[in-house]
Order: sequence, then structure tokens, then C-alpha cells
Amino acid sequence: MNVLPHLTALVNTFILVCLLVGRWQIAQGNRIGHPRWMRRGIVLGLIFIGLYGMQTVLLGHQRFPGNDWVRTLFLIILQTHTLLAMSVVPLVWRLVVLAKRNNWVRHRRLARWTFPIWLYVTVTGLVIYAMNHYVRPISPI
Repeated sequence: MNVLPHLTALVNTFILVCLLVGRWQIAQGNRIGHPRWMRRGIVLGLIFIGLYGMQTVLLGHQRFPGNDWVRTLFLIILQTHTLLAMSVVPLVWRLVVLAKRNNWVRHRRLARWTFPIWLYVTVTGLVIYAMNHYVRPISPI
């Protein structure tokens, strides 16, 4: 059993925690705690991208088994996840730039769009992991 898929899921879970705590911190008006938690989420996101890239190179991709409604649901989740995941990096990068420039009005406006997208990508990543490894595990060849 390869540990990389499980490790990426663990990192993804930590990202989810960072996002939720970071959002809660700013909702409470904590302008010190918020960036700390968001920076942790960004660093973990970079670690995730590296691990996922390594996992893809070493293990490749496998077809989700079956031809029923579960596979259709999986493919819908995977497609929306993939399309939105491609937008997260540039959106988060822009938020960081706006924060560094103390442009809080534009930062807040963009964060209102970026946060739910990043949250969706993180949660659906965990759903995809669960479907691949627990709902309908792919048999080793």
C-alpha cells in the first residue's frame, strides 16, 4: 500500500482546518490570528501540491471502477473539483499580494469569492479520496 494518497488527504484535512479557523478568526476581528492561519493553509497547500505531483508521477491515475450512478457522481465531483482547483492558486496569490499592499477593500472583495472556492476544492478533494479508498477502492494490479 502506498502512503502518498493517505498523506495528501491528511495534509488536505489540515488545510481545511486552517481555512475554517482563519475564516473564524477574521469574523471575530482577529487581524493577527487570521493571517497566521491563512499562511499555514497556504504553506500546507504548497506541500499538498508537491505531494500530489509526486503521487501522480509515481502512481499515475486509475479509472474509478464501475459504470453506475456512483461513478457518474464521482466524475461530476472530480470535474468540478479539478476545474475550480486550477483557479485557487492564482486567486490565493492575488489575495496575498493585496494583503501585502494593505489593500483591504479589494482583498475582502476577492476573499468573498476565493474562500468558498478553496473550501469546496478542499472538501471535494477529501470526498474524492474517500470515494477512491473507502467507498469503492481501486483494486491493486
